[in-house]
Amino acid sequence: MASLSSKRKTSVNRRLKMRDHHVKAAPVAVAAAIVFNEHLYSQLKTRFASAVAMTCEDGADVRQVMRVLVQQEFDDGGRDGALQMQPYIVKYVAAYRDQLSHSAASPG
Repeated sequence: MASLSSKRKTSVNRRLKMRDHHVKAAPVAVAAAIVFNEHLYSQLKTRFASAVAMTCEDGADVRQVMRVLVQQEFDDGGRDGALQMQPYIVKYVAAYRDQLSHSAASPG
């Protein structure tokens, strides 16, 4: 017969697994419903650029830029707002990374 503490651990582990499953599934469902809008992205690029310029130094690490943009969206629109901006932030950060790699590769 299992001890009471062993039963509690099993119960807690099952609840944690269920919770983790629900948490992992939620952002995917929200992100799948988002349609990328190029016009909106062109407007957001200037806002993202100003946020990066205000909080990050020149040539900042991509992770720092992503963190700044996600925090800005989280502050403005909460979790749902940040999730809705996810594809735009990802595209902007990819462009930022490309810009960094091109500037590092070019001499002078």
